Amino acid sequence: HFGSSPIARSTSPLLTAAPLPACLPAPEEAVAMATMKKVVIIGGGPSAKHCAENLVGAKNLQVTIVSANKFVEWPLAMPVCLVKPELHDKAISPNFDTYKVKGVEYKFGPATSVDVSAPTVTYSADDKDEAVPYDALIVATGF
Repeated sequence: HFGSSPIARSTSPLLTAAPLPACLPAPEEAVAMATMKKVVIIGGGPSAKHCAENLVGAKNLQVTIVSANKFVEWPLAMPVCLVKPELHDKAISPNFDTYKVKGVEYKFGPATSVDVSAPTVTYSADDKDEAVPYDALIVATGF
């Protein structure tokens, strides 16, 4: 019987449960971190933002947007810029921070490659390439 084993009855301080040090995550947090799925969204416009807004609240999901620009162009306003180029500045939101989705990590630079075997998205930032690993990839470069 297991309950009668000397180990089960021992009061040795080595066998009693001690609280985890504050620097370590709680067991349930460690499990959540190990099962955290990474979603990478390529694109920085309205469709990428909409995807991120729908995913960011999901449990065990980390969302990263790779955006080529630190500004947002409003596609519906772009056709008028073909006729009146001076209106282009009005069709751009220069402050990307007001557009960001809370809880989403942002990487700025054009996506240069996707490696489905790794799986990673590589983007170019400050004259160097950086790879972002993913479990799921969304390409939201259109409207």
